[in-house]
Amino acid sequence: MTLIPRLSSFAVLTVAMISLFSIILCTAFGQAPLPQQSPITNLPVVTNLSIPTYPRIALLAHIQGVVKIRATADATRVSGFDEEIGPPMLLKAAEENLRTWEFRDHHQETFTVIFEYRIEEPDQCALGDSTAILQLPVKALITANGIMTCDPTEQITRRHHWWQF
Repeated sequence: MTLIPRLSSFAVLTVAMISLFSIILCTAFGQAPLPQQSPITNLPVVTNLSIPTYPRIALLAHIQGVVKIRATADATRVSGFDEEIGPPMLLKAAEENLRTWEFRDHHQETFTVIFEYRIEEPDQCALGDSTAILQLPVKALITANGIMTCDPTEQITRRHHWWQF
């Protein structure tokens, strides 16, 4: 059974405000919308989703990269995918995540979503969870700490015997 976290109305409002703010910034600084992207006003509003995580097998295999998916959304959910570019293992994870997205009721719309998966070098001997930064519904940045092999004996100082002083 998959549990999908529900976003509170405050979280939905916050995500909507962040999305609107990023659109205003991009417009103010003259950045063009993504290629083949629908006009900003026609993008569906995401109301519920499962937070994307870094696929464990892709992390172990050190697979990273950018996934681009052209998704079609019906009234409230993603109904299909057209163009798909990216590493197959990451592409599968992105598609699975997109299937969890729910939208405010709207007409059918096609839009491009970019999932960027990055592995960062760990600074300590710990395997942390992945982090997701979302710019809904057009971009998701998912990062995870790389796997670091640690030898706990390196941290134990060598014992000195009384005759070694």
